[in-house]
Amino acid sequence: GLLPMALGDAPSQGIDYRALSTCVAGGLAICTFFTLWVVPLSYTLIDDLSIKLTWLSGRAFGGAKSGASPAQDAPNLDHPEDWKLRDQLA
Repeated sequence: GLLPMALGDAPSQGIDYRALSTCVAGGLAICTFFTLWVVPLSYTLIDDLSIKLTWLSGRAFGGAKSGASPAQDAPNLDHPEDWKLRDQLA
């Protein structure tokens, strides 16, 4: 593993791999963080933004009820009935 290489003592003879193992372990940690947190969060934020912009464009051109909030007007895309609308918005 990388931890014994990174945390172990430097050898008296031969090549010291501590810097290499630290860089590889850090790269793995950063890539895992981006893959599991940053990418899904950015997709969610962009999807929410597109729903809000669709709602705003509908309000600007008279498609939405006056005085209705985005939460009342926007479709709930978690329900199977609204999946067809979600596919049309994509």
